[in-house]
Amino acid sequence: MKKIYTFLCITLILSFVFACTMPSELEIIGSPSLKFAANMNFGDYFSDMIKEIVGSDEDDEINTLPCTNPALKNKVFLLQMEIYRNDTYEFEKDENGNVSIGGQPFPPSSENSKITLPINVPIASSSDSDSNFTTSFKGLDDYLKGFEFNGVHAKAYIHGNKLVKALNIDIYINDDETPIELDGKNSKESSSVDISQKEYLGFELPPGGTDIDDVVDIINKGEDLSFRYEIYIVEGTPIDSDWLYDTHKIVVEILIWLPLAFDSKEDDASFDFSDFFDELGGVIKSLAETGNIESMQIKIAIDPSNPFGHGIFVISDEGYGDIKNPLDEHHFNINFTKEDLEYINKNTYDPSFFILFPNIHSLLEIPNGDIMITTISLDAKLRYNMEL
Repeated sequence: MKKIYTFLCITLILSFVFACTMPSELEIIGSPSLKFAANMNFGDYFSDMIKEIVGSDEDDEINTLPCTNPALKNKVFLLQMEIYRNDTYEFEKDENGNVSIGGQPFPPSSENSKITLPINVPIASSSDSDSNFTTSFKGLDDYLKGFEFNGVHAKAYIHGNKLVKALNIDIYINDDETPIELDGKNSKESSSVDISQKEYLGFELPPGGTDIDDVVDIINKGEDLSFRYEIYIVEGTPIDSDWLYDTHKIVVEILIWLPLAFDSKEDDASFDFSDFFDELGGVIKSLAETGNIESMQIKIAIDPSNPFGHGIFVISDEGYGDIKNPLDEHHFNINFTKEDLEYINKNTYDPSFFILFPNIHSLLEIPNGDIMITTISLDAKLRYNMEL
């Protein structure tokens, strides 16, 4: 815009200096053409999207790890949620320093003998501290409409030291009163993912654990996801007597394998990422405000390939409706017809952008690795007619 107005001013000045008479009408033709190297990683946008979608309560922490194993076909994230952690758990002791359970005292044993507990022994419960773990996937609706995740997998794990082998854990998901039961005998130290990690190198969930398939449906519905738990030792479980006097580490965590692979469950499913194109929308809006656009094309080049190549790129305005452009393997394209520009020149135009998938069961897969926007080019023709 600044270049166009500068050109207009210079032309007016020259007409005064060199012309013998003042012209009655002035036609100014401008053809701004811009092409620049963008060097933007479109893959970073998807990482930010997942972190924004996965919201949690302030007291909870979800560790969102990008999965960087090169053998993976699609971009994948590992969501890690610790629903219980105690690094220094100890059994309660009586005034004599002995552990007493169900009225039966258990003095320390130097022989590390096996003992049998007379009753169920509660270890921890989310109801004791009102510490349900809650997160929300409602943010999915801001981006995906009519799609479901493909390949989501979730497991619950127990890990720690000796005592975890004797634990039973009931996990309740949302309002379901039927628990998922975890048996500590099946726990494996290899199931632990260090929460300090910044990436995950595996090509699937860690070994061990218990499948929790209900999580998949909750994620795909974009609902809140909450966990309650009861941790206990079952009556009659044989344990080493010395364990009652040790300090124990107990961690219960949920891991979710979240590939960015989607299947449309209805016609006209869409992926909305208007915020990614905010600046481009601003350029189009500014040009539209001149009211003098004769033609305009925009092309965005992507390397190595366009993950939305099978969809339709839609530029949408509330007043005008949708302008649809087919995509190809390496580009986003925006082409405006004469009819489009007639409306844009005469009306306020404030565009947003989304990808449309007209047919049910369309696949949208975000490939592993970088997705680079290499160049953005704009070609437009503007014409001014001014009476003087």
